[in-house]
Amino acid sequence: NDDVYCIPETACAGSVDLYKLDLISGCLKKICSMINESVLDPTIIKHHDMYWLFSTLSTENSNANLYIWFAEKIEGPWQAHPLNPVKTDVTSARPAGHIFTYEKENYRPSQDSSRTYGGSIVINRLKILNEKQFEEEPFVCIGPLANEKYRTGFHTLNGSNGWIVFDAKYSRFLLIGLTGKLMRYIRRIMWNMGIR
Repeated sequence: NDDVYCIPETACAGSVDLYKLDLISGCLKKICSMINESVLDPTIIKHHDMYWLFSTLSTENSNANLYIWFAEKIEGPWQAHPLNPVKTDVTSARPAGHIFTYEKENYRPSQDSSRTYGGSIVINRLKILNEKQFEEEPFVCIGPLANEKYRTGFHTLNGSNGWIVFDAKYSRFLLIGLTGKLMRYIRRIMWNMGIR
């Protein structure tokens, strides 16, 4: 209805929160918490008059287990798919951009993290998506270019109005980076232990 919504990743808060953009002030206003789970890369599509939210959980095999929730309205109430996790596959579970439609079929970008986190992108063709079933199949794999600067990974792919936006990564050793990794590891252990 000509409104702009935003669903930032808020895994550390343990919820998926819906915000609406106030076009006059340019500020985001929180509308509701959609799901009270610690999810990563929440991705929404409207399909057959239902909203579908795809993600992985930060607490359980975050690169390999795909979860789906559905609702009649974007504000909810949201219901977990009875087959959750609907897919377990480190090569194509974790979302990597918004789901798009091409020639009347839906395609879901996903991360292939089998070699490295966000190593490449697999575009999956959705075959079945309803309240009782889910099925998709890999359609194409898009990897980083071997001889380019950003050859370590290809993480996210989005497109709209003739634009395609993606992010890629490269690796280099920095001592400060090692310190940052250690701090994130310690924080993750504390989070899993319930120390916040």
